[in-house]
Amino acid sequence: MATAFADVLGCPVCHGRLRAAEHGSLPCAACGARYPVTDGLADLVPLDSGQVETPNIRIMESRVLARVYERAWRPVLTRLLTGMSHDAERAWSLDRLDPAPDATVLDLACGPGNTTRSIATAVPAGRVLGIDFSTAMLREALASARDAGATVGYVRGDAHFLPLQPGSVDAANCAGAFYLFSDPPRVLAGVAAALRPGGRFTLMASQQPRLGGATTAALMRPSGLRIYARGEMEGILDGAGFDVLDRRPAGFMLLLAARRR
Repeated sequence: MATAFADVLGCPVCHGRLRAAEHGSLPCAACGARYPVTDGLADLVPLDSGQVETPNIRIMESRVLARVYERAWRPVLTRLLTGMSHDAERAWSLDRLDPAPDATVLDLACGPGNTTRSIATAVPAGRVLGIDFSTAMLREALASARDAGATVGYVRGDAHFLPLQPGSVDAANCAGAFYLFSDPPRVLAGVAAALRPGGRFTLMASQQPRLGGATTAALMRPSGLRIYARGEMEGILDGAGFDVLDRRPAGFMLLLAARRR
């Protein structure tokens, strides 16, 4: 997998190229940092990332949740929060992502690969790289891998320290994890850096309801969940160098399509 994405994967600290795996690790050619590879899964989370383990992050590491996530958890949660089916949500984003058949696409916070594999069907001559913080989710993604024509790979990574080289992907998607990120502007700046100019980015983020929105956001904050004020995500995207192309409010969530300037 590392060979197939050698021009995409980079050191999460300095974004230098990663050399071929040696002695069970991927070394950075620029700074010399080494990242372990265990049973075929590269762990590209820097040791000093400062990631705080919230209850929600611990839940996502559950092997039980990882096994039922695609079949039950995500479809039910999507319907409750958006009023849409999971298939309709993915179709909306994929239609606006509109990747070329040979595109290289990032699926950030990919979970067990449910959306990753959908993207792969749209790029039969391309590549799709799934990145997630949860080892349990990634193990499930690897176990559920199916031939979709495209080259599909998975690595463990922190969205705040994207393990990608600059300008290495044509398009990117992040379906729903923005409520977990502690520093959204940093995440979006990293996605913008990894995208080539003009590259499209689709995402789903939480959004405050019209009634009681600020109160709801305050109540959720101690759990580590972030609910964005109306217009806040669009402003963060603009600050990171994106132009919003389309938006669809959906219940407690907001679907957005943007283009890197």
